[in-house]
Order: sequence, then structure tokens, then C-alpha cells
Amino acid sequence: VDISLRYGTLSDTLYAGILRLDNSNLNILRKTNITTPGLMTILINRADDDQPWVESSTRLRGTSVDRVYVSNNDLSIYPGLTSTVDQSMDAETAAAPAGFNTERLNPRSNCGQDGPTVRTAVHPDGTVYAIYFRWTACTASPYTSDIVVVRDDNWASGASPYTDLLDTGDGMAGVLVTTGVSIPWSQLGTQRIGSQAAIAVDPSDSDIVYIAWADGTAANYTIHVRRSVDRGVTWSADLRTASPATNPGLAINTLGRVGFFYQQLTGTAPNERWETHFEYTDDAFTTAPTDLTLADVPDQNGSYIYSNPIGDYANVIALGKNFYGVFAANNTPD
Repeated sequence: VDISLRYGTLSDTLYAGILRLDNSNLNILRKTNITTPGLMTILINRADDDQPWVESSTRLRGTSVDRVYVSNNDLSIYPGLTSTVDQSMDAETAAAPAGFNTERLNPRSNCGQDGPTVRTAVHPDGTVYAIYFRWTACTASPYTSDIVVVRDDNWASGASPYTDLLDTGDGMAGVLVTTGVSIPWSQLGTQRIGSQAAIAVDPSDSDIVYIAWADGTAANYTIHVRRSVDRGVTWSADLRTASPATNPGLAINTLGRVGFFYQQLTGTAPNERWETHFEYTDDAFTTAPTDLTLADVPDQNGSYIYSNPIGDYANVIALGKNFYGVFAANNTPD
């Protein structure tokens, strides 16, 4: 139902986080050699979860180990502080559950749950960032939310992970990048919206981190891109916006080039269309970025009966100087 996957950055081990179609359970999965037949090993199996998102990094110090982070919205503890990372400091070979433990990101009160989208970004020096929606009102659309970024400086391996970045206002873990934003739990064209975010850290400098999130009204759902150059302590104003748009993605390559992915609704009903864009900048959007249109398709469901024909999220990553991505694009009529 939901799925994301990553290889260990140096190992050949493949990790996945999925919601199973048969029972909607969260499964965290591993395959040490995908060239051999057989199913992936189930490391974690848990009910009542949403949007598992996998990041991994191979730590080199003596024997290399895969450190794996599966961020998700753990609704099994509803009502509660549901922004969660299930993580393992050595996931490659150990028997299930392969060292996975569950960490909660939100230390503040919420309306019973946080937003479905929780994302992490892992730097090779051990810095781990995460972004989440702290929902403060969610009885009726539009919801009200804070956008929060947390950080850990040692692989999130200590006794109190994700507490190295404190807000200057309330002194609690996680900087409130912005507060009280409006989150429409609604439709943009035929696509459902309400919880879209992304985060990326510069592989050459863990002080530099970019985030993107979407808020606003159903008709003017806007993606905001901001940057911190001091490890998340302070944040820029909007460097880039896209509206009405959804499904942001961010990645930074080894040259410091920033890639920004989004899907934008254009035209007027009943002839609206989804344009999929990938932009890149070498100067933090000071000048106009280079914009590549990857798809331009009708906003029609065709035979698809659900309310997310282009998916609830997309993804872009950087490997070396190259960018790779994946997204859904409606092929109606064919």
C-alpha cells in the first residue's frame, strides 16, 4: 500500500518499509542478496501505521555496519505522539528484529496524532535530521500544524536521540520552523492532499540542510522550500515556492547542487493537468533554477477508484553527482 526502499550505502543489502495490502501492517524488510530467490526477511511487523520511509547509511569504523532509519506515523499509540523513527544501528545480518527500536520525535502535545509524513536525512558523519508535522488541531479540515525539525549528532544512537536541536522559544527538542500553518485535509484536483514534506542534507557539509513542506488552502496548496546553514538552528525565508502543487522531493549532490521535485496542477476544470517538475540550483535559488518538465498528464482517475491517482508522495535522491527519482503519472486514456 505504501512502500519505500534503500540499499545500504556501501553494502548490497536492500531494506524496505511497506504497508502490506492484505492487512495494512507495517513491515520492515531486508534482503542481503537480491540475486538469490526467496522472500525478504520480515524484521518488524506492526499494525496501525502509515507512510514508512527508509533511509540508510553504512558506518565505517573497523567493521562496517548498516544503520537504517524507518520514519513513520505510528497510529498504534493513538492518541499519542505518533511521529516515529524505527531504527537499527546494525541491521545487516542480525536476526529479526535486527536491533530495531522505536523512537518518538515529538516532545510536545498534539491533537491526538501528528501528520502522516515523517522524513529523515542521514549524513555520513553521523548527523541525522528529521522533519515532521505536529498537528495541534485536527477535528475538521483545515487542520493546524507546526513544522518541526529535529537533529541528532551521533547516528541517533544515544539514550536520548533526536534532542541535539533545541527550540529557542520553549527549550524543547526540535526547532519550530513555522507554527500554526493551515493544512487542508482535502483534494487538489482528483488528488488528496494534507501531509507532504521532504528533507535533504548536503553530503559535503552536514551544517547545510534543506526542507520542503506544503500548506495553505485546498485551491492554493503551496510548497515552501527553506534552508539552514547552521545545523537547523535558524532558517531562511522561503527560497522557492510552487503552487498549487504537491509531493515535494529534495536531494543534494556531491557538488552542492540542490534538486527540487514537485507535481503541479495546471489548467482549469474539467481540463486540469498534472505537471511533474525537477528543478536544480547551484546558488540556493538566488537565480532562477533550471526547470525540467518530466511529465504532463490529465488529472483523471480513469479506472483507478481511489483518491490519490499520482500517489501520496514521490522521491528524488542524489548518488554522487547524479540525481535519480520515481513518481507516478496517470496514463489515462492510455
